[in-house]
Amino acid sequence: MKEQLSETKYANEKQEDRYFNDQERGCHQVFKTSTYEEFKDINPDRVEGTCRWVLSNRQYIAWRENDRGDLLWISADPGCGKSVLTRSLVDRELRNTDKHTVCYFFFKDNEQQDNLAIALCALLHQLFNRRNRLIRHAMSPWKENGTKLQQEVAELWRILCAAGSDDGAGDVTVIFDAIDECRPSDRTRLIKMLSTFHNDVFRYPESIGTKQQNARLKFLVTSRPYNDIQYDFGKMLLEDLPTIRLRGEFENDMIHEEIDLVIRAEVDVIARRWRLHSDKKTRLEKQLLAMNHRTYLWLHLALSNIETTFQSSLRPNEVSVDSLPKTVEDGYERILSSVMSTSKGYVQKIFQIIVATRRPLTVEEMGFALGLATSSNNGSLESSKIEATLIREKISQWCGLFVFINHSKIYLLISSG
Repeated sequence: MKEQLSETKYANEKQEDRYFNDQERGCHQVFKTSTYEEFKDINPDRVEGTCRWVLSNRQYIAWRENDRGDLLWISADPGCGKSVLTRSLVDRELRNTDKHTVCYFFFKDNEQQDNLAIALCALLHQLFNRRNRLIRHAMSPWKENGTKLQQEVAELWRILCAAGSDDGAGDVTVIFDAIDECRPSDRTRLIKMLSTFHNDVFRYPESIGTKQQNARLKFLVTSRPYNDIQYDFGKMLLEDLPTIRLRGEFENDMIHEEIDLVIRAEVDVIARRWRLHSDKKTRLEKQLLAMNHRTYLWLHLALSNIETTFQSSLRPNEVSVDSLPKTVEDGYERILSSVMSTSKGYVQKIFQIIVATRRPLTVEEMGFALGLATSSNNGSLESSKIEATLIREKISQWCGLFVFINHSKIYLLISSG
């Protein structure tokens, strides 16, 4: 009888454990509202020796080594490689360890990436992946709200602060990339929440409680140096609050030096691919290094212009490299001028559809949209559809570097990072 009761009790306990674990899994899955990994990985890896304007800066080093929670704001002009830097911080410099968790979100001006609620859900999903015991901070709100919790910004923020400051969390670094591409109302709200959190940590540490003693919750945000962002930070952050701003727009000489490193690395790749003679390689490198207005976006356009030129030649070593685009605008103008007159109408439609959509379309969705926009006989949606393989081929052929496809989603290339 005793043995049977003991076995029954053990079975009931295991049943309760399984039920509780199922509950945790259900709660955890609620926060997976985006493909945040893809948003990060769409950015290229940094070339060795670049991003020193941040990584070797004493303010960054002080923020990284601070034994309390802290906030770092990195601002830089378009084309300086901010998103490349952010990916490198996540994957390399501040990567996950047994004692350190990195959570991130890359904002972008589209419906999937400009939303603060989606960003907070992504952060919590990552945090609970690394420290599953912390999900207890989300269980009650989840049971009360269900999937509606995904839209409750205030509650999501409270959960993040509570879980990230928990004694069992270890060190937690939260990174927001490109907050200038977050919708304005959400961006203002995010800056206010960051300000309030750090005001509590530094002015009223007792309000965080004893849990904070063995945990460090830090924040890093990047953006362009827009006046409204500067105004929001200046308005909401107290003078003695240890907020650091690195003005990348004042570090252009160093950024240009780093772009030179990328130029040399990319020319090496091109020279091997096209079997260029050493004098041809040297000439190409000198041409790129001689440009005055160097940004990562310009370099991307210039290198693609070079690749296109070599692809269309039977003798790459005899091709002239003296007429490279001197600016981003020049690069775009060359792409547009190369579109055949018979294709310009289609290219214009593709641009219009991409700009008008609230989120990046898949290749298949573009097949439906472009089919409807160009068909003279719209008998049905299916009959108007253009096959995905053909859409992918034509976008690559017609749109050059204006448009690129990643994980079957279509993106407009603009001056970012």
